[in-house]
Amino acid sequence: SNTVRVLTSAGEAPGEIDLERARAAEERARERLKPRRTGLTAEEATVDIVRAQASLQRAIQRLKVHGYAD
Repeated sequence: SNTVRVLTSAGEAPGEIDLERARAAEERARERLKPRRTGLTAEEATVDIVRAQASLQRAIQRLKVHGYAD
């Protein structure tokens, strides 16, 4: 009957999203994804990239809710 149930351990209502914070998070995540040399091991670099990608996706979703993402 056109019903959807979402089970999650976390979530945000559109009114709870801080647009400026979401924009700043997107910028930080994009910066973390830029190639650079660091003292990280390959495993640490991989974990950092995965975390940055997840952060970027969260920020983009928050911005989409407000109609601001690409």
